[in-house]
Amino acid sequence: MTLTKQGEDKEEHQPEAVGVYPKSAILWYNKGVDLSELDRKEEALVAYDKAIEIYPNLREAWINKGFVLNCLGRTEYALGANEKAIEIYPNSIELWKNRGLLLELLGRAEEALLAFEKAIEINPKDGEAWINMGLDLNDLDRFEEALLAFDKAIEIDPKDDFASYVKGKALLNNGKYEWTRKILKQQ
Repeated sequence: MTLTKQGEDKEEHQPEAVGVYPKSAILWYNKGVDLSELDRKEEALVAYDKAIEIYPNLREAWINKGFVLNCLGRTEYALGANEKAIEIYPNSIELWKNRGLLLELLGRAEEALLAFEKAIEINPKDGEAWINMGLDLNDLDRFEEALLAFDKAIEIDPKDDFASYVKGKALLNNGKYEWTRKILKQQ
């Protein structure tokens, strides 16, 4: 059985379950997940909204709603859904990183930087948060701070090739060719 077929089988049974338990936020949420996996994003949004209507603090529904909205190119609305998820679960590093990435997509780099800083405050050992912050700092022409962020990501995980890559690219783009050669020789 293929993944699509499995997803279709799940989706075919969801109406029955939702019909029997129309007030179940979890069933509506699951229906949204199934529809999203079938790339039926608009229908998934309806299901997530129904789950949220029944249980407004269902964090996962807000998270997935934001993901689907972003997939549909509705980034501002995705940010709103992410904000609601942060209200429910303020210490989620993933939600703060998502906030930063969504803000970057909206061209709001200064606000994105604050989101990445919050993610790092929650977990200073998250290399991905340091890389995101470094990329954002580099976009803001805060080159030296960006390098420090990339260095921190490399310190956390010396085998993270992407951290070394973005540091090398930042050095290259900012005219630091000799530094780039030194980094490449170290790998």
